[in-house]
Amino acid sequence: MGLIFQSFFINKIRNNMSEEKTEWWAEVRWSIDDIKKVKPKWTNQECHDFLQLNEKHMRDRMIETGWDIIDILIQQEVTS
Repeated sequence: MGLIFQSFFINKIRNNMSEEKTEWWAEVRWSIDDIKKVKPKWTNQECHDFLQLNEKHMRDRMIETGWDIIDILIQQEVTS
């Protein structure tokens, strides 16, 4: 039984290694400098804390907006 599991595990690793890597487009990243442009009097630590506290909300909203943009652009392609 251990040999079957070990063989399955090794095959799983080999399959994962041969899969194509995912390509990514339109990545967005935010930095302390970005926050300082909006809140220039904040310290680096305040900017860091803000980003850390709000990262999930920012990511979720950017994903929602991204899907909206994809839908709009696809509709434009279809009607063109």
